[in-house]
Amino acid sequence: MTTNHGTVLAAPDAVASHSRGVGGEAPWFAVAAAAFIAAELGVLRAWIVVTRPLWLDEIHTRLVAQSATVSEVVRNLAAGADFNPPTVFLLYRAIGALAGGLSETTMRMVAALCVVGALTTVFVLLRERFSRPAAASGVLAVWSQSVVVNAAFEARFYGPWLLAAGCLLLALRRAVTLERQSWGSSAALAIASIAVCTVHYFGIVSWAAAIAVAALRVRRNGAATVRLLPALAGPVATAACIPLYLDQRAALTVATWIPPVTVAGVLLLLSVTLLPPPTIAAVVCGAVESFARRPRPQPPHTERGFAIGLGPALLLGQVAVPITLAIISLIVQPATQPRYWIVGAFAAAPIVALAVSFTGPVLATVVGVTTLVWSASTVRMERGAAEAHARRIDEDAAVVASSKDSGALVVARRRHTIYPLLEREPTLRSRLALFDASATKPDDAFMAVERDVATAHRRLFGFPRIVTPAGLDSVQTIFFLELDSTKSPTRVEFPHHEVTRIARRAYVLDRR
Repeated sequence: MTTNHGTVLAAPDAVASHSRGVGGEAPWFAVAAAAFIAAELGVLRAWIVVTRPLWLDEIHTRLVAQSATVSEVVRNLAAGADFNPPTVFLLYRAIGALAGGLSETTMRMVAALCVVGALTTVFVLLRERFSRPAAASGVLAVWSQSVVVNAAFEARFYGPWLLAAGCLLLALRRAVTLERQSWGSSAALAIASIAVCTVHYFGIVSWAAAIAVAALRVRRNGAATVRLLPALAGPVATAACIPLYLDQRAALTVATWIPPVTVAGVLLLLSVTLLPPPTIAAVVCGAVESFARRPRPQPPHTERGFAIGLGPALLLGQVAVPITLAIISLIVQPATQPRYWIVGAFAAAPIVALAVSFTGPVLATVVGVTTLVWSASTVRMERGAAEAHARRIDEDAAVVASSKDSGALVVARRRHTIYPLLEREPTLRSRLALFDASATKPDDAFMAVERDVATAHRRLFGFPRIVTPAGLDSVQTIFFLELDSTKSPTRVEFPHHEVTRIARRAYVLDRR
């Protein structure tokens, strides 16, 4: 049946057939989602997020994906070319073979299509219990989050991870709700589990969260847990990657580049992750609606207390991922990069969809407008970051060009500077060098990781050249590039050179 506010409350024996009907909506929704994102980029003049030069981590993706063979991909990863499982690199390798190469636009389109696919799985899962407008509002709440928008236009793991997680949730729902288990549903569950667990090492956490929700539903329904057994292919795949992981760890001299965290810092990141403005608006409007109703209506009862349905519950269950990683960050090792917590973005969808369904038209409009405005703001911020990245590379290229006649060595503090410049002009390899000052800052974990990865890349790919303060002490003239305009070469690093700023982030060092 349907409530006055549009929330679908199907009977247990109708869920499977309703879900099959909803599945037919997936293609047109995927087209609509892609069209909406394209329109948003057009209106906000943000197409640079697709065409901007690759940044450091994306260049990592292309370096590994361009390996000659699949086995070479794995060998390069084991040698420290990157620090995640091979699935995404194999995906981009296949795309490059089909497209005749991996350009910025090609790689970003892969990421964008993965996010569109993930948003489509969210819509299908929400439609189990919600009307189309409510489900679409929930999807928009996921899209509006900065970590999701960033993943859509970054050739790394996070768009594919979202898609794999969404497919896993769909496969679990199908496995649980089908009257009889089929080979097709078992295969889909196994493949989705493998994908989630081999796209990113933290994929095992999102897999576990999804399995926990599905297992609870199976137990409540009295069904056999054997139908979840194909999902064990995921942990098996993770276990198969353990030798690779150990080799990757051995390539680094420090455990992580992320600095230690505090309880306050982790709680702040959790609040930002789990309570974006659309979710806050949904909770507030839902509370206002509940308070305004007299008497308060009792929540509808469906089978054995699963009022929100399995699909929305699976989405909401992904909130366990950021919570788990927050705990790991405090007691094991920092893992506080927001992109590591990306699947937690799914949790916003059922909250917003429920609010839109539960509230009247005025408050539902408030939630919808808040979500739309936040989406536009997020895309605008991503455009600003892309413009700043492109501008920074242009500035660095201008400094390198101005130094060409002198033939002086150009030294950069960060690989974030060197790699995009080499992407633009590969002939600069002999003149560009990474500054390794780790000897002067032995406790700087980030600098150690920069040195370790650069060492691995030089062994595997022939660049970057690495120089130390001692090795530069006798060099007459050096052009020095900083990534951060607030930083500059120091007397400790260059005791025998005179430092002169020549641009916002560029310096000339002349030996006294």
